[in-house]
Amino acid sequence: MNKKRGSRVLEWGKSLLILLLAVSAVFLLGHTQISGEMVNELQNLFDRPTEDEVKDPSTQISATAFHPVQIVTCQNELRYGVQYSQDETDEVFSALSIVLTEALGSAGVPEEIPEREWRAALCSTGIYMEYLYPVPLYALSTQTEGDQEPVQLFGSTKRICVAADQADGVSLYYINEEDGKIYACTTTLSSDFHLDAAIADWAPNGAQFAFEVAGMETLEPYTLLTRTPQPVVYRASDPLLDDAEKLDQLLSALAFRSRGMMLDPKAGGQIVENNDSLRLSADGVVTFHTIGNEEYRFLLSGSDTRTALNYVQTIVEDTIGAWCGQARVCLSGIEETEEGLVITFQYSLNGAPVALPDGNEAARFMIRNGAITDFSLYLRSYTATEETSLVLPVAQAAAAMDALKADGKELTLFYQDSGGEEIRAIWIAA
Repeated sequence: MNKKRGSRVLEWGKSLLILLLAVSAVFLLGHTQISGEMVNELQNLFDRPTEDEVKDPSTQISATAFHPVQIVTCQNELRYGVQYSQDETDEVFSALSIVLTEALGSAGVPEEIPEREWRAALCSTGIYMEYLYPVPLYALSTQTEGDQEPVQLFGSTKRICVAADQADGVSLYYINEEDGKIYACTTTLSSDFHLDAAIADWAPNGAQFAFEVAGMETLEPYTLLTRTPQPVVYRASDPLLDDAEKLDQLLSALAFRSRGMMLDPKAGGQIVENNDSLRLSADGVVTFHTIGNEEYRFLLSGSDTRTALNYVQTIVEDTIGAWCGQARVCLSGIEETEEGLVITFQYSLNGAPVALPDGNEAARFMIRNGAITDFSLYLRSYTATEETSLVLPVAQAAAAMDALKADGKELTLFYQDSGGEEIRAIWIAA
């Protein structure tokens, strides 16, 4: 008997055993006082998710968690800039991402440069992108052809620029959030061939950086200044309360076989299968924990951070990412701790961060022993209303920051979700 056939026989044996247990349980239920809950526990004792039910962590996933929230093009010192508009930013990114992809894929060894060279690059023909949270360079490199990461790049960045350099060449510039230094890498791109054609369609709209504008010296120098935004007011809700069928979809996405009726979106509840616990709170927080053994429910195919990131992103997209309405789920942190690897995500609305009640993250994962052993998912859905938030013009908001002694901070829009039905945007110094 070969290995494949032996595996099929083993699965048939499991199915037959489960069937016999179910028949026995029905018989006992009719002749004794045994409860339906005990029958479920008997079945769950032998019910482990099959390989087909648990997501394959190597599956190719979308990179929306790594989309920029600001994009600027510059040609002949004239700029086009977009921010606080997810649709517009996505449109520009779709057209320009190939330039970033090719620059990342051909980047040479990074060399530290002075800030004046970085600022000169921002004023040269090129493309600037800013992310809501620091993104590891290896995560950005997942967009390169063939899924090959440029091993020369290191660190993480919120700000990256692809700009023309001397002799019609193109360099990749970024601020490394881990050490605060600025780096530049040569690429194989040509300014005439790759940059000029890519940015020609974006008409200048007066976008500037704070370091270029008199009176904005108190702001973080790379704060992007565009027209005063008109941020939308959003309705916030618990998606499980909006649609009860999502309970079964949630359990299916997490490879739990228990029925959704065991959890109450209003009162909460808990499911235990084998060594795994899944708890739902009344405020829409899903918490997973396993005591851990060799048969982990969420076992990774590799020990590297990139594999872990791909796997948790799959879970995010199948749960909170599928039900968050008009929000986006962004990678917000990757940290090695004494307990294990922690990966977190947060919601954003039109490029503005969303703060959840009690400092919760949209999603938080703990990876240790080559598996996901704990996670929490904060289920929220956001729907745009026809109302807009009233915010001060940029100049007045900057003056207010100066009065509050918030020098050096970035002026940014921000949504505070306190668990209510409506959230509005405000300016903050981040």
